[in-house]
Amino acid sequence: RTHSQLAQVIKELGNTAYKVRTTVLGSRQQLCLHDKVSKMAGQGANFTCRALVQHKQCRWHMKSRHDRVVQELSASVPAPIDIEELCKVGRHTEVCPYFLSRDLAGTADVIFMPYNYLVDTMARSQLSTINWSNAVIIVDEAHNIQDACNNNASFDLTGEQVLNAIGEMEAAQKVVKENISSGRASEGQLVLDDRGQQAGPVGAVTNQAELVDRLRCGVKILSAFYQKLCELDPTPAEPAPYGRSSGGYGSGAATELEGLAQKGEALLTLLAELDITPDSYGSYLQQLLLDVSVWWQGRGRL
Repeated sequence: RTHSQLAQVIKELGNTAYKVRTTVLGSRQQLCLHDKVSKMAGQGANFTCRALVQHKQCRWHMKSRHDRVVQELSASVPAPIDIEELCKVGRHTEVCPYFLSRDLAGTADVIFMPYNYLVDTMARSQLSTINWSNAVIIVDEAHNIQDACNNNASFDLTGEQVLNAIGEMEAAQKVVKENISSGRASEGQLVLDDRGQQAGPVGAVTNQAELVDRLRCGVKILSAFYQKLCELDPTPAEPAPYGRSSGGYGSGAATELEGLAQKGEALLTLLAELDITPDSYGSYLQQLLLDVSVWWQGRGRL
């Protein structure tokens, strides 16, 4: 169910005589307490969060404090907790509610979650603390599950979105180049190597140059991808200058492509032609996305 509907169910459970351990699962957008990541959405928030946690730069994610709170809550049977209460607990204990909810799932008797946590393979694979053996799954408002599955198995992509991504990478590339030429260092910027480790002093010109190379690679890949999208449209528009009315790239092709439906196999074939595959994603594309997400987070461009 949706989180507003889950809140109603949790409230009703609290009115009963049953005392069970509970937790509720939500997204970073709903549970994150970081002042910048909490304002981001989608993969931007996910990549930025992972990078900050990896480099121990999020004050809400301190392992010793986190483990202590998980142990205390798991040993007790508190009243059923919803998203709002979970965030209150996080602020009071200075522990991230997002990671707290997932660790509490390992000892919870009842776990509340939206449909997509069950029907989305990737989301479900991240719930490693849950023991699904002999579990009872109750699907409320089950007539909506088909729409949830359909939405999970499809997505919309416009030329404008691709051009906006190119614009962000080009803007990042321009600023980093200026830092190199002027000798300025970008304070607080994370520069990661191919293994996801910090590549040395953040102000070092060599690391800035590595970031420029990765951004250049990203622009090249996305530009080729955009051209492939335009080939699906008989009258594609040329990329418009950055800074048009939407605050990013404008594209007539985005409008033309709207409503054009393709099977998943067609998109996978298109991506494979550009060497965008699960293997290339794991080897360098994921790192590129981390670079860009953390760069924008460091610049305060939310």
